[in-house]
Amino acid sequence: MVSNVLPLRTVLYQSVFLLIAIAIEATVLYRLLDPPPTPKQSIQYATSINLLCTVVGWLFFFVFYGIATALPSAWTTRFETNLVQFIFFDRWTSETATTLILLSLIMFFASFAIKQSGLIGLRWLLEAGSKKEDKKTAEELAETPIKTNPSPRRVIQDMRYVEPPEKVPSERLSRRAQARAVLSANAWSFSAISALLILRFAFQSTLNLL
Repeated sequence: MVSNVLPLRTVLYQSVFLLIAIAIEATVLYRLLDPPPTPKQSIQYATSINLLCTVVGWLFFFVFYGIATALPSAWTTRFETNLVQFIFFDRWTSETATTLILLSLIMFFASFAIKQSGLIGLRWLLEAGSKKEDKKTAEELAETPIKTNPSPRRVIQDMRYVEPPEKVPSERLSRRAQARAVLSANAWSFSAISALLILRFAFQSTLNLL
């Protein structure tokens, strides 16, 4: 009774696909992002952008469903019925499969745009917070009185160990590298989820024929 009211199967599939996408995209982002993040940061990046993409996708679905319901058209009524039956009740036809192929292409590029924008915003927020903390630490060190004057010999020794400044890549090259990393991560996760869906449908069709 509960499964007929609540789309538990849809929630389960969404959770599994989300975990698969996070695992795959975290690995790809860890290998391709420039500057390279830590493993923990790559997992945080992948989790944040996939959750953002999921929330935006469901919001768009309900908005689109509300608009399609208000349109007095037989085609939109049939389309929304097939879509709702597939998403919530796992019932699909050949017409639904054709529509899903077209929607998959749109979803791929839309999810890439959302993830790219989300990652840009996330990294900007993290960098802004890090710069704020560094500035605060520098101000605290500047306000700390120096009790003893270092000897010239100590100053020369400290100068020998000063690391040269790192070359900071330009913003344009960094954005291009990030776009390539996000596109590759999105492609790998989409391919894996699509392969799982195809195997599932093939297995289900085989069981129906037996």
